[in-house]
Amino acid sequence: MGCSSCNKGSDGLPRGCKNNGRCGTCGCGSNTVFDWLEGIALPNGAKAFDIVEVRFKNNRKGFFRRKSTESYHVGDVVTVNLNPGHDIGVVTLTGELVRSQMSARKVRDDHEVKHIMHKSTAEEIEVWHKARQREETTRSEAREIIKRLGIPMKLTDVEYQGDNKKATFYYIADERVDFRELVREFSGKFGIRIDMRQIGTRQEAARVGGIGSCGRELCCSVWLSDFRSVSTGAARYQQLALDPIKLAGQCGKLKCCLNCFSSCIHR
Repeated sequence: MGCSSCNKGSDGLPRGCKNNGRCGTCGCGSNTVFDWLEGIALPNGAKAFDIVEVRFKNNRKGFFRRKSTESYHVGDVVTVNLNPGHDIGVVTLTGELVRSQMSARKVRDDHEVKHIMHKSTAEEIEVWHKARQREETTRSEAREIIKRLGIPMKLTDVEYQGDNKKATFYYIADERVDFRELVREFSGKFGIRIDMRQIGTRQEAARVGGIGSCGRELCCSVWLSDFRSVSTGAARYQQLALDPIKLAGQCGKLKCCLNCFSSCIHR
């Protein structure tokens, strides 16, 4: 896993992007679609699809419209308009396969698709790197604030926007949380706009990643994007022992692969 820029040096640390295979270039990114149409010419009169797929932190992806006068390739670092502010990501897919991915994710090609501003400049990339370096410290300090306020929630990750003016705080909570005081504390402490986003335990496992009991990377962090409910009926169908410890994944829920094997057997 990882491109040549991620190979470890003599000190044991990754070289190049230093993101341990999650830089989003070449084969590093999980859930990356192989562009088997690359290099194939379009039919006469056909225009190239004007939307590209852009990858951000932890495999978060979005679709953005490009200008007709500009072209982008996989691996290009681009600045996208979020209005307000802008973010920076890496192009992971172009061409007709983007149309297929949008259809699979039920994203419509309409006026709501945001635009790519341009290829990122050296100054913008420098600000982006500084923002990424703030994430670990911000997460640690934010957890201390949550603990001090006694709010029943678990902060799992922090993602800064590319312009270093906004951060998204991903959290898990079993019940409704009153964020008013917490957001005021965060804004005063970090001096940025705050976006609180609730995720489930399966989404958390996908963001963190890891190795499953099968010895391979977690399906949710490599290829699985549709998190459907899993019941013990799938285990009974496969005549598996109903042992909660063996049937549970790293997220604490029933393993998603139980549904996959059940559907394969049914066919």
